[in-house]
Amino acid sequence: MDDRSIVGPPPIKLHSHQIRARRSEPHSAISPLAENPDSIMEEALELARAKDTKERMAGVERLHQLLEASRKNLSSSEVTSLVDVCLDLLKDNNFRVSQGALLALASAAVLSGDHLKLHFNAVVPAIVERLGDGKQPVRDASRRLLLTLMEISSPTLIVERAGSYAWTHKSWRVREEFARTVTSAIGLFASTELPLQRAILPPILQMLNDSNPGVRDGAISCIEQNRGTLDEFVLLILKVVILISKNPQLSHRHFGLKTAQKRCLRLASNIRFQITSTAANPRLNFTLHRHFDGHSLNLAEMLLEEMNMSYESCCTFGIGFI
Repeated sequence: MDDRSIVGPPPIKLHSHQIRARRSEPHSAISPLAENPDSIMEEALELARAKDTKERMAGVERLHQLLEASRKNLSSSEVTSLVDVCLDLLKDNNFRVSQGALLALASAAVLSGDHLKLHFNAVVPAIVERLGDGKQPVRDASRRLLLTLMEISSPTLIVERAGSYAWTHKSWRVREEFARTVTSAIGLFASTELPLQRAILPPILQMLNDSNPGVRDGAISCIEQNRGTLDEFVLLILKVVILISKNPQLSHRHFGLKTAQKRCLRLASNIRFQITSTAANPRLNFTLHRHFDGHSLNLAEMLLEEMNMSYESCCTFGIGFI
């Protein structure tokens, strides 16, 4: 028998990840896929529905392998069947099953065209829930899947849809992992997706007040990642709020934290602004730079007071909202 009937097309025609997937499979499992991929997919979906946990694990693993090795776009009906099965698997008590479902959806996303977008209303909230899973591999797979959905559709759209569930989710782990997801999204898409920072900054600022330190750290990391697209004036304000957020003992002064947070949110909601003169208020500029060099808590508290007094007359400093 010709060797090519066993191993399939020459490796040079495959992507690297497809080559790895095929090499990891027995030869006997590869040839049926080439002959009748539809029936093989149906068999994997059926196995993934099994009552036995080991059979479900085998089914979801096989499903992921098939999708990784496939070069054929999925039809609308195939996507619907896949989503229906995976949504059930995401609720599975076995973390390897739910992790496998997330990996399968990520592989399917690049083969689905616009078909998967029709299921975003069901898929996105289910992924957000898995951000709170007790197992890190499941949380990692959830974050990667959200980033994949951003890549095939719109980063801003996915952040807004997922954020409507994640920003204020009852689970601190969901909030923390979503902040990490958004941090990655900024690094990947902010330079080409200008509306992204406008969608992210207000809820991220609210996270600085979160009761969980991990969530607050995630918000700070997100702001730091976003600094390349923010104006210097906003960054200076954010640095003050971050200093206060890291030191809750300062928050007893309502005049400081609450006012700063409220006004940062106002700035964030009007992120498109211009500074007509950076030297319009030399004393304020001097104070900002001098106090941030030392990161002194007492000086930060004084700075909040000064910013509070000067904010109401910010138009005299040359800041005009568009």
